[in-house]
Amino acid sequence: MNLKLINLLAAFACFFSSVVVDIQAQQSLPNRNSGSISGRITVDGKPKAGLVVELLTRDTNGSRHPIGKTTTSKTGKYVLTGVESGTYDVSPSAPTLVVPNQGSSGQSGKSVTIETGEIVKGIDFDLLSKGSISGRVRDVSGEPVKGQIVGLILRGEDNYERPFHSSVPGDHRTNDEGVYRISGVPPGRYIVKVGIAFGLAAYGPSEKSQVYYPETFHPSAGEASKATVVEIATARETTDVDITVDRPLKIYEIVGQLIVAETGAPVPNVGLKVITTSANGKSANHLSGGFHSNANGEFKISKALPGHYVIAPENDRASNTYGDPISFDVKDGDVTGLKIPMHSASTLTGIVTIEVNVDPPIADVLSKLIVSAHTLSDNLMSSTVTSPINVDGGFRITGVRPGKVSLFSYMQRGDPAALRIVRIEHNGMVLRDGLEVRSGEDINGLRIVLGAGSSILRGEVKIEGGPLEGVNLYVMYRSTNGNPHSFYRAGLDARGHFVIKGLAPGDYELVIGPMSVEISGEKGSRMMNRMPTVRQTVTVGAGADAEVTLLMTLKPEPPAHRPND
Repeated sequence: MNLKLINLLAAFACFFSSVVVDIQAQQSLPNRNSGSISGRITVDGKPKAGLVVELLTRDTNGSRHPIGKTTTSKTGKYVLTGVESGTYDVSPSAPTLVVPNQGSSGQSGKSVTIETGEIVKGIDFDLLSKGSISGRVRDVSGEPVKGQIVGLILRGEDNYERPFHSSVPGDHRTNDEGVYRISGVPPGRYIVKVGIAFGLAAYGPSEKSQVYYPETFHPSAGEASKATVVEIATARETTDVDITVDRPLKIYEIVGQLIVAETGAPVPNVGLKVITTSANGKSANHLSGGFHSNANGEFKISKALPGHYVIAPENDRASNTYGDPISFDVKDGDVTGLKIPMHSASTLTGIVTIEVNVDPPIADVLSKLIVSAHTLSDNLMSSTVTSPINVDGGFRITGVRPGKVSLFSYMQRGDPAALRIVRIEHNGMVLRDGLEVRSGEDINGLRIVLGAGSSILRGEVKIEGGPLEGVNLYVMYRSTNGNPHSFYRAGLDARGHFVIKGLAPGDYELVIGPMSVEISGEKGSRMMNRMPTVRQTVTVGAGADAEVTLLMTLKPEPPAHRPND
């Protein structure tokens, strides 16, 4: 064999091996029972080659991890192969681009539900390059204002607003010269602000020398309606977006104590929710998790601006107490000597049983479950308390507020077993609409029965009357024989499809509407105004597959208008 032929064969072998490697990278895990997901990606209107696209699976805690990936071709097309049946997120890996947040729990990408062997096409992405914004903050004397957080709020249609937070540390804070620069901003119309409107000037620890200013919008407006709207363009920096602030604010302290109503004894280590309201009463902040009474039942809340406040103690399982909220105003001085009375809460005791065989053993499944009691009659307080389940199925929930209480069960870790509450009994009587609980009452003899069926409900939501962009929808469903307040939730994928597995035979009510919306884009508010509520009942047979189509007809478009510039 001559040298020229040997070189030719060697070159062909290298080319063939590179083709095989590329094909394997693009088409992993070929299986005749597996399916594929494909689409096309553009960036700023042009096809994007070489962009990584990930297939992500979801855990019960909402976290995601990639199980497959591919790259786009010269024409921007991609194919994910070897996809087993299930629900996944498909997301371009592109931190410098604007990716839609239509994946699970409002995360990046799009959700896709795929059946065994199904070929899903048309999961397209029209991505945009991000921009940036910069400017300077000064006080009324022209001096730079350092260490202040600059807020950026997307102003969408119908005055819909959504804050933007950069992922770069320190991006929103002004430097010693009062200069800020916020990067990675999706293109759109924004209002820019600095300072605090009402409530607590700081949540958690901060520097003692920190100065706080009244809420001010670019360039020097005291109200959002008078702010100058700033346009941020694709792949460009918008500069000289300056703000002039007024004199610093005065801040005060709130001091009080939690006591047992009957004896006056202090109640230690109880969490507090702090609710503050704007001057016009249209806005409120709910802050919890950072405030507790100390060992003597005392609490101190610092850096409070003048305004109206409500302090609400959380249900306390340790002392088995609950408290009533107190309201007051902070005017021109500290508020001290507050007393919040705590009352005897209730205890719910019972057992959880499972009507079907499960794998792994029942004891292992029970150890991963949580039972919660939610007081429906109270929207202000933190009125949900929980209890783990013992290996024998027993549970004991303390700190339950009086009122109409509903019981729920959910998986705290591990795979989401297809177990749902079949019925709840109290001393042998079936509870269909919650449980009435009185203050200090001990209720025994509860029995929560969990079960699972083998039926599957496949559905599709069709929307008429225009596109529904920038919102994530999901279907709420419940057994018509169960608690009318207890709904489960099924997410819709990018095509409006959903699959609900493990259903027992019976009738189910499906609901979709404005209460089933997660906002993910600037058009969300307008679309919520256009959305009706759709209800439909479907019958599911034993061990059968059922199908349903929900039709949503959007209301007419509201008159076109632009927010104040």
